[in-house]
Amino acid sequence: MTDVFAPAELAGIRFQNRVIRSATMEDGADDKGFPTEGLTKKYLALAKGGVGGIITGFMGITAEGKAQQPGMVLLDDDAKIGPLKSLTDAVHEAGVPIIAQIAHCGRNSVSGRKFDVNKMSDAELEKMITDFIAATVRTQKAGFDGVQVHFAHGYFLSEVLSPAANHRTDKWGGSEEKRFYVGERIISGIKKELPGYPIFVKIHGEHLPVAFLFRLLQLQEVLFRLFLIIFHLQMLTAQELVDIDPKKTAERQHNGNIRHAPAVFPFGNSPVRYTELFCQPGLCQAGFLSA
Repeated sequence: MTDVFAPAELAGIRFQNRVIRSATMEDGADDKGFPTEGLTKKYLALAKGGVGGIITGFMGITAEGKAQQPGMVLLDDDAKIGPLKSLTDAVHEAGVPIIAQIAHCGRNSVSGRKFDVNKMSDAELEKMITDFIAATVRTQKAGFDGVQVHFAHGYFLSEVLSPAANHRTDKWGGSEEKRFYVGERIISGIKKELPGYPIFVKIHGEHLPVAFLFRLLQLQEVLFRLFLIIFHLQMLTAQELVDIDPKKTAERQHNGNIRHAPAVFPFGNSPVRYTELFCQPGLCQAGFLSA
């Protein structure tokens, strides 16, 4: 049995143990999106409290795409790099890695329906991709150990992935592959700019069928050729997990359609027996909990 409290490595990052602090809303920025001293103190308390690693609260890739709630750290310009570097230096001195979660809040942002995926132009979607990549480069310059791209919770990338929200019939939607096109472009763009930089993906399960998650695992030409992806499966419903057919899972593995993918499971959101069901042999390498 794996020792949860023993040091472990994931995507080249050395964690003090297998308990990872997951992202939460922190209200840790000033009105211009710079991190506050209070945010650094919060992360230091977590590091000194014994977590194996930290995933930050979501950071906005642009001011237009920030959350409606106040206090969101922004990665919209290079001026944020220095203050964030001071934050990561402090956490690293405590011996704990820290990963930056980045997001665009889409229709839930301060700009509202301006970011309806169904109404955006090609140029606007291309800019969205560029903004995600630029924000990731800033996280690396600021000393973060990796980035977690937020595909969950109804924010922009979550809506792009969802057939319930994305009704486009062009290259940006209309099929599973096309709905993942934005995500593919973002991830491949990050890999081009930052080879070897660990990329985590937080995927929301409540409004996406498990078959779609399997499809992401199967798209090795999209995913596994590009990077070692770490799925953070957020809020999978019990029924979705029950609907997984172990025989079909084994058949997919036998046919070579699924490769190993590490997985970080949110502690408390997915009961252990459902986590075990999802982690059929050969499907993923679970072993980290986020809390």
